[in-house]
This record gives sequence, C-alpha cells and structure tokens, in this order.
Amino acid sequence: MSWSLMTMAAAIVMTGTSCALDGLTAPKLGAIDSEEKLGQLMDAAALPLARLFTSFDGGSGVPILEGTATGAAAAVDRSNTAALTSPVSCPSGGSAAYNNVGTTQVTFTNCDLGGVAFTGVLNVWIALVNPTDNMAVIQSGNLTMSGGATGTLAILDGLIQWSIPVADASTYWQLRATVNGAPVCAWSGGGACQQ
Repeated sequence: MSWSLMTMAAAIVMTGTSCALDGLTAPKLGAIDSEEKLGQLMDAAALPLARLFTSFDGGSGVPILEGTATGAAAAVDRSNTAALTSPVSCPSGGSAAYNNVGTTQVTFTNCDLGGVAFTGVLNVWIALVNPTDNMAVIQSGNLTMSGGATGTLAILDGLIQWSIPVADASTYWQLRATVNGAPVCAWSGGGACQQ
C-alpha cells in the first residue's frame, strides 16, 4: 500500500511540474477574451518586452530619450537613427525594430515574447531615462498573436516601467485593450487598474 501511495504521489508531483513548466515557457491562453487572460498574457510577455526595449540602447547603459542617443552612446553602433531603427532579435526568436522618426513605434515581426509571437506595430515612446530606471509609454497598436495566444490584440494604451537588471520584482505594467468590443484593463498588481 505505501509503495502505491508513493508512486502515485510522485506521478502527481511530476505531472504538476510538467504543467507548471509548460505555463512558464509557452502559455496556453488561446484567444485573449477577458481581463484575466490579458493579465496572463502580460505576465508572460512583460519581462521579455522590457529586455527587448532595453536592447534598443545597444546595451550601452546610456539613456535614449525620445529615440535619440545621448552622452557616450554616440560611440555605440546603435546611436545613429539608421542603426537605432535596424531590427534587433527578440529573446526567443523573431525581431523588432524601433522607429524614432515621426510617431515613435516598434514594429514586431514574429517576435516571441514569453511563448507568444507578436507581429504588428506598437506606437510607443521608450525612455531609457538613466542606466537603471526605464519606461515605455504605449499609445496604441494592433498586434497579431500566435503560439501561446491567438488573434489580434487592439491596444488602447499602457505603461511598462522596469529597472536594470530586468527582474519581476522591479517591473510594473498596465495595459488597456479592446476585448470583445469593450475596453478592459489589466496591471501587474492584479485587481482593478490604477488610475
């Protein structure tokens, strides 16, 4: 009897671990059709997105304000507009390019962020304001998703704030999007969005 209980307990633990690992690497969200799923999507994508946004400064640690490199970044390859707008690799595949001419935006091409691949344009102002405190003000966008989530996400506005090194404890996000024809809002603290 004790051998059977031990075997069954081990099987439950292994099954639970397998599901948890799948959830971390590739969320199985399907269509983003609720505030809860929007929150789960951002829980998976926020840290890789913050890392991606940080990479637009070329890893120099020197701030880029309104898409313009300042200080020592002039010596970094990505400090001029042509280099800044060239695509960078996304953490898990695909690419993204930051355009700082006119409306600042990021164009995603099959950019895998936390198990969801995004394609489309996000109108966003990225401010790497000092070597450790950064933010991205999201103004709008439409992103098509594949992988762990499907469909098109119509983004109304949002904000991501993070510190270097990028970590869950120092990353805050809030996102409003249209879901089933109505605006919904999710944020990293859970519950109702902060106003």
